Amino acid sequence: AEQELTLAFYNCHTQAHRNQERILTCLIPLRILRGHLPSKVLMERFPVLDELFSPFIAAIRTGDIATYDAALDRWERRLVELNVWITIEKARELCIRGLFRRVWVACDKSTRISVSMFHCSLRLSANDMSVDEAECFVANMIFKGYMRGYISHEKQMVVLATSNAFPRLADRQTPFVLL
Repeated sequence: AEQELTLAFYNCHTQAHRNQERILTCLIPLRILRGHLPSKVLMERFPVLDELFSPFIAAIRTGDIATYDAALDRWERRLVELNVWITIEKARELCIRGLFRRVWVACDKSTRISVSMFHCSLRLSANDMSVDEAECFVANMIFKGYMRGYISHEKQMVVLATSNAFPRLADRQTPFVLL
């Protein structure tokens, strides 16, 4: 779908602004899910889409889960009408990845980070959860390819790869394989 929509967008007449907007309504969520965030220049050309998607894009860039969830609540009805709600909801994982990456950077890019550090970051982002739930989030991030490493359950440590601990989103396999 992403390839076909990209082809349709590039072949769309430049004066057919409404058609371009309709194509981008479906294409932007797919590209976000693959880790390609739209540029500000593109979003400025389509103010309606900018208003709709910019809170999600900003939250993904900063790893702010609370803002992402607030935007999901605010725009839920409109996203369902456009048939892109589930795609945007799945992109919440990118927000969590961004938060975990910030924890890693705050720990001087250490290869060993306590699960409690990830737990604290999730609690600070308005997600009241137990340490076990935080460990589950980390395990899912590792399983889905957002992080490279493993969890030492006995020591409550996350051991990350020495190189490329957080691979580029564009380099990981298609997220639709894991659905």
